[in-house]
Amino acid sequence: MVKSKMRLKWGFLILVLIIIVLVLSGYIYPLLELPLKVNSPSLKEIKRVNYSHIVVLSGGCKRYNILGTSTEKRLESAIELYKPKAKIILAGNFICGKNRRTGRNFLIKKGIPPKNIVELDYSNSTINDCRKAAEFLIKHRIEKPIIITSFYHAKRVKLVFAYFYKKKFFLYSSSTFREKFDNLKKRRRLLKLLIHEYGGIIYWYFKRLFYLK
Repeated sequence: MVKSKMRLKWGFLILVLIIIVLVLSGYIYPLLELPLKVNSPSLKEIKRVNYSHIVVLSGGCKRYNILGTSTEKRLESAIELYKPKAKIILAGNFICGKNRRTGRNFLIKKGIPPKNIVELDYSNSTINDCRKAAEFLIKHRIEKPIIITSFYHAKRVKLVFAYFYKKKFFLYSSSTFREKFDNLKKRRRLLKLLIHEYGGIIYWYFKRLFYLK
């Protein structure tokens, strides 16, 4: 009995050690990323779509008055996809700092006409971002919108947005949005990011099951 407990204890410790080594070395991340992967059309394929509205979901702020790296990349993709008369819809938190319309200013500085930028009411969750964007699109009878988010956020967005918006939409989450996690500090940040996304997906299923009709 005592030997069995000791074997179980050592087996558990070895398993934990193996997991730690895999996390530190980076070999485990491709396996953790795989369930989050969404097949996204390329930039050329997206541009062939007859769209009139581009929805950009916020990735948050880095610090006061500075957009997060992921948020800037999403806005840059919207600029790449922009065409005359198209509308860019900002959904989520694009205001970094008190009364500063940072996301809007970023687009205007890059040449997007102010009249073609739509800012939805502030929200701070993926569920609310998607819900408000879908409500706007449905109200204005918009079809085939482009939804822009990050590589890691795409799976959750696809699940949530499809619940609120029943028509066809195109999710753009280029693999170029992926950062290089080539040192221990960055790998720890990636692990937190992956845990956050898995947690968000589990929370969505729970909320849909018990709170949403």
